Amino acid sequence: MSNTIADPTSHTLAVAQAAFEAQNYALLPSLIIGVSLYSSEIEEVEAFLVEAASCPNEYVRGNALLGLGHLARRSGLHNRATAEAMVSAGLLDVSPYVRGQAQSAQDDISQFRSRGSIGA
Repeated sequence: MSNTIADPTSHTLAVAQAAFEAQNYALLPSLIIGVSLYSSEIEEVEAFLVEAASCPNEYVRGNALLGLGHLARRSGLHNRATAEAMVSAGLLDVSPYVRGQAQSAQDDISQFRSRGSIGA
């Protein structure tokens, strides 16, 4: 699996959502990181990441959790309780990759807790 893309800023949430719907697990992990770091559609990206965190593919799940940590760092979370629940579940995942990404996400969410929850 390649987890890199040439220019992560060139991918939009719409492209990531289309890859998710198509189950394009070769491209999706990188798209998730790109949109979590660069998209201006923060609330929509957060909702997408929560959905992607339940994907059967471990790299999609793990990167979706990591993406929640990126959003916490960038701008805070709209629904911190949901994000924290997803990350907590990720810490217990059968995949070591997912558990590692969940740990990184948990660190970011804890570190940037002062940014608070934006919404409900």
